Amino acid sequence: MTEHECEQLSAAPTGSLLEGPRWSAPSGRLSWIDIPTGRVFLLDPATEAIRSYDTGIAPLGAALPLAGGEFELVGAEGIYRWRPESTAQLIFRFDDGSELISNDANIDPWGRRYVGRMAADEAQGAAELVAIEIDGSTRTVASGLTIPNGLAWSSDQSWLYFAESVEQRVYRVPTGAKGESWHKREVLIQHDSALPDGICIGPDGNLWVACFGGARVERYSLAGMKLGEYSLPVSQVTACEFVGDDLYVTTAAEGFTELDWRREPLAGSLFRFRALSRA
Repeated sequence: MTEHECEQLSAAPTGSLLEGPRWSAPSGRLSWIDIPTGRVFLLDPATEAIRSYDTGIAPLGAALPLAGGEFELVGAEGIYRWRPESTAQLIFRFDDGSELISNDANIDPWGRRYVGRMAADEAQGAAELVAIEIDGSTRTVASGLTIPNGLAWSSDQSWLYFAESVEQRVYRVPTGAKGESWHKREVLIQHDSALPDGICIGPDGNLWVACFGGARVERYSLAGMKLGEYSLPVSQVTACEFVGDDLYVTTAAEGFTELDWRREPLAGSLFRFRALSRA
């Protein structure tokens, strides 16, 4: 394999909308999900053993790993506590009276949960970004969104990075222990040929952006300077996460026709770039 070439993990289950890869250092496992089916997958990178679980929660917006091998599953109705091979228990309900579903979610350095809530039909302006405080209270960070997506924090914990896919933007938002300052947000990245989807901060301290419809992952400095891009053999690139220096990338095959499958037979797979953070 040549430098920066990605490899498909052929043993990993495929899905129509793989998303949300998360590395848990305490458990030594990488997790990711298939949104429409509510499945969660676990990979041990040391042995490449993979396990698949049906959580019974679909659509499933995110699976956030916790200490002790548990997860918080973010579904349409609320957040569930779940351990593999057990039944998920509802621990928080969204009482917004809406029919929104959950898309992406993450936990900030102080334990606050951020959840993107959107219309199932992707109705423009119907979505919002919600923060759930430690005491369980909720507040709307931003409204008028359409597809709220990736969430990540800078290593020094001073910036929240947030992708709004339909706007084709990645925002940079000042943040701290008391929360984010959304009114001071800046447009860090403006795409014109792809939709920014899942994002992560790599071990190199840079921002990595999965480009849905663009068949690539891009790397940026935290000030927004583009540092590189890395191609995949499929167009619908959904999210990325580092395990050490290796970058794992989820992909999708939404709305695929027979012609699409002939062009992209590996769509909906999990991919890996070796030693990419040192590139």
